[in-house]
Order: sequence, then structure tokens, then C-alpha cells
Amino acid sequence: MTEKMTLTEKTEQAQQILSDRGEVLNYAERTRLTWEAFIQPARMRKFKGSPVEFRQEAQRRSHAFYEFCENLGIPVNVQGVDTIENASNIPLWLGNHQKFGFEAVNICDLTPDNTRTMLKDSLLKIPLFGPALAGFDPIVFDRSKTKEDALEATGLAQAETIRNGGSVMIFPEGGRKGPELGLFKSRLFQHAYEAALKQDNTRQRVAVISTDASTALPFKMGPKVLVPTLTTGFKTPVNVKIDILDLDPDETAVIFKNRVRNLISGNLNTFANQRLEELAA
Repeated sequence: MTEKMTLTEKTEQAQQILSDRGEVLNYAERTRLTWEAFIQPARMRKFKGSPVEFRQEAQRRSHAFYEFCENLGIPVNVQGVDTIENASNIPLWLGNHQKFGFEAVNICDLTPDNTRTMLKDSLLKIPLFGPALAGFDPIVFDRSKTKEDALEATGLAQAETIRNGGSVMIFPEGGRKGPELGLFKSRLFQHAYEAALKQDNTRQRVAVISTDASTALPFKMGPKVLVPTLTTGFKTPVNVKIDILDLDPDETAVIFKNRVRNLISGNLNTFANQRLEELAA
């Protein structure tokens, strides 16, 4: 039956079951979780150090956030950590967006210290939170430029980072969606993809991070509010899966984009199906 349901329908059904069982965060828990997820990281803006040291401190705080979530009844299950033991040999990282921004925690915890994340310039303008993001030395998509110029500038920065032995993290959807996976934009990572293809054989790999947090941590956005507001929350796991893909020189960025999207879509549906089966048991 679940095979005929959309991801949104599976998510809503799971949330209804959890709500009926009373496995819902109360107001105090939601408030504290929002504080931990968005306000505490803003304090990172005061951290003094190199981008690598900044990331290492953020990683420490990410571990603390995982523990905090588990204490609330929202354990974080990460599959595939063993596949990235030599993470520095993975030049390109791709992942899906989630509404509560949980993928940002994954970036700190899973990617190499010399990773640069691509993000839109408006995120850097968020009071307190924006200056903290700047400490990661991100690759910024400048929307004050024409789309073509912005794509070219970010693409060149991606390629240079990879050529210099670093890594790049990109979210091909370009923006946050609901439970359903959005369309992937191959032009957001085409330069990084082409640069990764030119690496030696040990670095011709891509890490794909599938994050399933929409069931546990939904939120809504006000018309001028950039920080998510957690209006409810459910005591169910956040699931994360890491897959490693080898690059194929004969595969275009568009074809590769579809391969990655199908992989993440499959993982998200697997997580949703497993959750419903466990709730029905």
C-alpha cells in the first residue's frame, strides 16, 4: 500500500499515528530544540580561528546537538559512516534539503574539515546566524548578479577548491522543500563535477547524504522569517544515509544528477516505509 503513497502522504500518516500515541514534543521541548538548533550555533560567530578550526568546533557542537535530540526522543541514526573513513579523498558531497535545516548539522559532522559549502547570500544576512555561517568560508551564490554570472563565479570557486585538494558540499535542489524531493539543478554543481572527474582515481568519488528529518521536525515559515519556527515535533528518529558513488567519465552532469536524485528519493521512501511498518507493528 505504501508504494502507491507519496512521500508527503507517508510523512503525514506517520505524524498522525505519533500524534494519536502522544509521542509529540511539548511546548517547552520545542522551544528548547529551536534554541539549540539555531540560536546556539549563532554564538559561533564569536569563535576566533581558521575555517578548519571553526569547523572542528562546529563538529563538537553537532555531536552535542545529536545527544540533545536523543534525550528528547529523537535519535539520529546515521548509516554508512564506515564508507567515509578517508573522507578527504571525496571531493564532491551532495545532499537533499530538509525543512528544519538538519542537513546543516550533518555537514559539520560528516564532511572533511576543508569542505566549502555552497549557499545563497541571503543566509549570510540573518542576524547572528549569518556571521556564524561566514566562518565556514562558504561558496556564496550572489543573487545581486545575473544568474549566469553567479553560476560562473560559484562554479569557478568550486573547481578551484577541488583542484587545491579540498571538498565542496552542494544541495542541488537549491532551496528547502516539504517532504517531497525537489528538482535537482545540475548547473549548481557542474563545475565541481567536472573538476572531480579530473582528479586522480582515488578522488574520483562523490558522497551522497540522504537526510530524513521531515517527519520528526516539521516547521512553517512566516513571510519575512528566515529562521524556521518549530510548531510541532514528533518523537521519531531522524535518519541519515551516506552513499559513495564512483564517477564515470562517460556520464554527463545531467545524467549523474538524475542518478543522485533517484538514489536519495529511494532512500527517503525506504525510511518512510520502514517508519510506517514499525509504527504499525
